Amino acid sequence: MGHTMIAGIDPTAIVKKYPGRIKTTHIKNRPAKGSGKKPFVGEDNFDWKAYIMACYEVGGTEWLTLEQEEYPDGKTSLECTKISIDGLKGVLKELGK
Repeated sequence: MGHTMIAGIDPTAIVKKYPGRIKTTHIKNRPAKGSGKKPFVGEDNFDWKAYIMACYEVGGTEWLTLEQEEYPDGKTSLECTKISIDGLKGVLKELGK
């Protein structure tokens, strides 16, 4: 879904366009360059709630796979991954998932 964001396409719209065909989703946060946003789930301007709900309600998603590929602010890969995992868990908790 990160690459759709880079291409200027809304990942949530893609999920809705192909009902039942998103059994797994590859979550990779890719905020726009120069946006000042961090590449962590929940520390950007993406509507994670809408995306996750579309995955569950329309996409038929069974698995969420998180990739953390950028490590800003001198943080290690594990520190950055934990930030995104915690952000994703927060979204899931808010949605009751």
